[in-house]
Amino acid sequence: MNDEKLIDEMVRRLGAELKGLLLQVQAAYVPVATVELAMRERLWHVGTQAMGVILEALDKQLASDRPVYDHRTRTVVSLFGPLDVTRSRCRGKDGCSYPLDEAMGLMGHRGWSIGVQEATSLLSCKSGFGTTSDLMSRLLGVSISPPIVQQVAESVGNRAQEMLESQVQGSDDGDISALGPRRDGFPDTLIIATDGCQAPQRDGWHEVKLATLYPTASR
Repeated sequence: MNDEKLIDEMVRRLGAELKGLLLQVQAAYVPVATVELAMRERLWHVGTQAMGVILEALDKQLASDRPVYDHRTRTVVSLFGPLDVTRSRCRGKDGCSYPLDEAMGLMGHRGWSIGVQEATSLLSCKSGFGTTSDLMSRLLGVSISPPIVQQVAESVGNRAQEMLESQVQGSDDGDISALGPRRDGFPDTLIIATDGCQAPQRDGWHEVKLATLYPTASR
């Protein structure tokens, strides 16, 4: 069965399941929370299957102009949950590589997708790793342990830091006018944001001051 027919079959089955859920509601009262969870499970299930088909189609496109050594399957964890994806292993000057893995920014043994990495990192900015793990499971249905949350968040943070440093380096080496008008080497306008929070120390709780300083053009 080709990819188009697979997608058609998924849509047909989803329609049948939704009609079945509608019949249940019409026959007797069903709690709204139950309906909502049932809808989410059905949509996520189809989303996982469709993701697999579309990713493998993307793999064929990425590997179309490269010599393919063989095909291997790995588990990818997306925002729809885990799915098995068969990818092309291509030969290159530096050895074998997987174009789809590189395009997806996969991370870790199970392959956390860019979407999962982003959600994990954003939640980690506001919550502890344990809380983030719980929220990922409750809100997105993605099972990710606190140690892996920490690994993902710190890795993404390191990449973001490298990008910021390269941008600053590029500004220093290139056109400094990108930072705006300067006087005596400093921009005319600087943004200063401050905040504070209570932190425990040996002699009790004390307020810790935080601040960031940047030119308007770098926001």
